[in-house]
Amino acid sequence: MQRHSMLWAAALLPVLTLYACGHNLESARQIDGETVSDTTYPSPTDVSLNAATIPEKRVKTGEMRLQVDNVVQATVRMEQLVTRAGGIVEQSEIRQTSGRQDDTRYSSDSLRRVTWYAPEATLRLRVPVMMMDSVVHAITGMAAFVEFRSLADADLSLQHLQNNLLNNLTQQPGRAVEHTKPNQELDVRQYEDEARRGAIGRTIENLGIDQLAAFSTLTVNLRQPDLAVVSIIPDPEKFARSYFMADASQALGNGLSGFRAALIFLLNIWPLLLVAGITWFLYRKWFPRLKVAAAEKPQS
Repeated sequence: MQRHSMLWAAALLPVLTLYACGHNLESARQIDGETVSDTTYPSPTDVSLNAATIPEKRVKTGEMRLQVDNVVQATVRMEQLVTRAGGIVEQSEIRQTSGRQDDTRYSSDSLRRVTWYAPEATLRLRVPVMMMDSVVHAITGMAAFVEFRSLADADLSLQHLQNNLLNNLTQQPGRAVEHTKPNQELDVRQYEDEARRGAIGRTIENLGIDQLAAFSTLTVNLRQPDLAVVSIIPDPEKFARSYFMADASQALGNGLSGFRAALIFLLNIWPLLLVAGITWFLYRKWFPRLKVAAAEKPQS
């Protein structure tokens, strides 16, 4: 009996082998002349496992508008806090916007000027993601009044994964692109160049996502009540007023300048003056004689 069972198993073994091979050949498909088996495509179970193992790329951002007692001191404290937390102060700007001015008499020749300023500060901080919550709570505690606070947590894991999959797809060796027209060579090269540029752009985008996921971005705007700055300045009207001696000296100088100009003018026309003097001399000398001679002439 045992011998008959072994004979039946030996007879059925080739049949089962042929059936399995035929089943595998039927499940294979032809795509663009290349044989692609169904086993190359992931099953839903594989997809769920891959989704569970996707590395998280969470980007945390925050924006705060606070009112503090002293903008300068609060800015310095926040910069020190972020530095100790291992972060980076990407931008720090302090502005003193001047407002109205009030001038009052302080002495006979000076004024007391009060200038009102509106101190403001803007900070752009990059904080390690593990220290983001602690830094936000510490900065909020420094404020005398919170005008606005917004925190966001964006998940860019799928975008990062998509870029990686597309880059891996472009790196896989594909079949050669054949064309029959000579003018299509340029189109093929342009397509390859665009594919490479796209891969480079996605790689840079992923690097940016990695940096944003490692360091959170926090923007802080600081304000404080208007600050009055008092200063003593000279009275412009007093200093602009002239004195008698100064006016007299200036008038004397103007007179001398006018006399000098007139003298120079006369020196420039000395020939005309000479002719006029000679003419006047001759007229005074000869005209009386002519007048007497005319009077003594007998009348006819």
